[in-house]
Amino acid sequence: MTPVHIAGKSPNHIYQGFTLLELMLTLAIIAVLARLALPAMEFSQRNEANRVFTQLTSLLSNARATSIASHVVTVICPSLDGLKCDSNWTGGAISFVDSNHDRQRNDDDPLIDVLTWAQGEIHSANIRHGTLRWRAFGNRQSIKIDAFGQLSDQNGSFTWCPAAHVSLPPQQMLINSAGRVRYASDNTVECP
Repeated sequence: MTPVHIAGKSPNHIYQGFTLLELMLTLAIIAVLARLALPAMEFSQRNEANRVFTQLTSLLSNARATSIASHVVTVICPSLDGLKCDSNWTGGAISFVDSNHDRQRNDDDPLIDVLTWAQGEIHSANIRHGTLRWRAFGNRQSIKIDAFGQLSDQNGSFTWCPAAHVSLPPQQMLINSAGRVRYASDNTVECP
């Protein structure tokens, strides 16, 4: 930054500021850095979707194994506190033995697994970059697994939607009535 003398002012009074060239150069550097950061942000979002679906697959496998081995009904439902079912999959999930078949965890229903999305933190808030939702026949927000490891009366899909400013397509984890999982990427799915 160079001192500037204004005509008609005393030489002791110096104004300092940025020239137009310096401002343009600074804005160009910021634009280049922002452009370089975009692929890293997309990688982070794709990595998060993979991590969430891997954890959901493990949760489903453990619940099915418990159902088959103990010949009991298990349920997977969204849970923010890790104890009771709610309706927001973005906060986490639990699986439990459903003794009275009401799809809600009661005090006498043993927990199988507690799943939180944030890495390394117990009962932390939400998925950081996207949203997660479950859609199934009957519009139930829980997954019921019978004593034979079958999903009772429903198949469905988890959809992970990236943050609005990222150009990734929504990712899906499709679960059939036998409990088998497959993954898809679908540009036609609408995200909220």
